[in-house]
Amino acid sequence: MDKIASAVGIPLFMDTATQMATRISYARVCVEVLASSVLPDSMVIESKVDGKEVFPIVYDWKPHACSHCLTFGHDDAICSKHPRLLPTLSKNPAQDGFTT
Repeated sequence: MDKIASAVGIPLFMDTATQMATRISYARVCVEVLASSVLPDSMVIESKVDGKEVFPIVYDWKPHACSHCLTFGHDDAICSKHPRLLPTLSKNPAQDGFTT
């Protein structure tokens, strides 16, 4: 199971049913990932018996991740470290709040 989970990130631990292989319908693994990682929605597993098979990956929880500062907890749109563009000024200074 560690080899399969390592396709997503660094496997930390499994639930008891997964570890003991008593539930074969799905596995639950806690995986450490980098904030810059792209989390796959499926993986292809190849076996000598069945050939290639696509398995879905379901996440109990996906935290917001910022690709700018590479941390969890927020996304790019509200990153305080992301450089913002200055508002553009119109050609008419009166519209921008300036008076002469």
